Amino acid sequence: MIIDGGTFDWTQGRHPGFTTPDPSYHGVVFADLGAPAYALKARVQLLRDLGPAISPFNAFLIAQGLETLSLRVERHVANAQRVAEFLVAQPEVTRVNYAGLPTSPWYERAKALAPKGAGAVLAFELDGGVEAATTFIDSLTLHSQVANIGDVRSLVIHPATTTHGQLSPPNRWPPVSRRDWSGWPSASRASTTSWPTWSPDSRPYAGSNNPRRWHHRDHRTAASGPPHRPAPG
Repeated sequence: MIIDGGTFDWTQGRHPGFTTPDPSYHGVVFADLGAPAYALKARVQLLRDLGPAISPFNAFLIAQGLETLSLRVERHVANAQRVAEFLVAQPEVTRVNYAGLPTSPWYERAKALAPKGAGAVLAFELDGGVEAATTFIDSLTLHSQVANIGDVRSLVIHPATTTHGQLSPPNRWPPVSRRDWSGWPSASRASTTSWPTWSPDSRPYAGSNNPRRWHHRDHRTAASGPPHRPAPG
């Protein structure tokens, strides 16, 4: 979907694609077309060259999905809240960042602006740094390490060694995102009867020479992807 207000000045000299005559359309200069310049370029040139428009069938699928979106979001948010509350109670977790928790500095704002829930994504820190985060992610069986959000499955990722892995160390490890920081998008597919459980010998990390496992007791069929180790940063 492309949304354009029609107020941008394309004649500033920094947009040759708009100010240079287009030979495929008899030398038209899109910047001279006024408010609809961007929309027209997208429709007659970019649509032809790049295809920035969904097919009718994809539009149908989106419309179908929107019909149940409210129900799915409710489950997303409820699962995220339960996961956050569970993580807070674990001694290996040093911090949980989720606005739905009373301990969050954004709790009151979340109640005012998002009274039905604080969203489906949370982040948390594990005691033990990158190795702890890696062991934790590798031990998951119900969640997959994937960078996208909004899926029907629950996902987990360590940003500093994946999505931000190509950045310089100062940008990769900002003060608000420590090396043991993990993101957990919680989706509607996360089973409400299948939650991570600790056992005496099932800690995700207990020292550099003693990696341990994080187990799930899965009481119903759920899709799960293979564990993936974060790429070295």
